[in-house]
Amino acid sequence: MQPYKLYQSQYIVDNKEGFVRDLSHSAKSMYQYGIFDTSLKYGSYTQYNIFGVSSPSVHMYHLFQEIRDIARENIPTGKLWIQSWINHHYENELLDWHNHSGSWHGYVAIEPWNTVTEFEDFVVENKVGQIYWGPGGLRHRVVAMDDYPFPDKRITVAFDIMTEADFTGDDILPTHNFGCIPLL
Repeated sequence: MQPYKLYQSQYIVDNKEGFVRDLSHSAKSMYQYGIFDTSLKYGSYTQYNIFGVSSPSVHMYHLFQEIRDIARENIPTGKLWIQSWINHHYENELLDWHNHSGSWHGYVAIEPWNTVTEFEDFVVENKVGQIYWGPGGLRHRVVAMDDYPFPDKRITVAFDIMTEADFTGDDILPTHNFGCIPLL
């Protein structure tokens, strides 16, 4: 049995241009305000949540609902938090091997170009509108499948889902992850 699930969002497929417009605008706004790397390459992803940055995008509102429903399907009870960011890269900026400390990790392919996400034990071919859901600790990287330059930046929305088990101890205090917000 595979350790992950793939979902297909027809809404993203049907509204890809709107997502690309809204997320590219959000990335540009973050660059203007000093967040120069929107992903985990330099740790900037903890400084924001893409759902806040992209407000009031109707497309991102819809995506938030889809992720919320997927999270509840896979984690039927308990409190959940989400940290979410945009990966906005050219082919020479793709993420190398890494993993995530939250209980669950996922990503949404908005404009994946010709890439795959390689995990240590499996490979996911990225397609527009595809939502990956899996355990947070799985090491992975993004690989371009050819040597041709991307026509524009590759765009995915990535997210970590934290449960109450991710926050332990008698005296839980807020973290320095400013992008982590309640989900359910």
